Amino acid sequence: MLQEKRFDATLPDGSPLRVDGFLALDEERFNNLTDAEALELHRSGLAGVLHAHLISMANMTALIERQLAQAAA
Repeated sequence: MLQEKRFDATLPDGSPLRVDGFLALDEERFNNLTDAEALELHRSGLAGVLHAHLISMANMTALIERQLAQAAA
């Protein structure tokens, strides 16, 4: 269910930032699990880990902005 991803952003000075080579959950595949597969993930404890991963991935932009603010200070 993991796939290689790339994150692209533009820094305040206009320069590009690219983060390559990390794995992220394929949300479409995750959302289309069968009931049996979803139940197995839940019972194994992996469902919570995968949800936490999705939340973490949503914070990528916020983390870059925080790093830039700290570097400027």
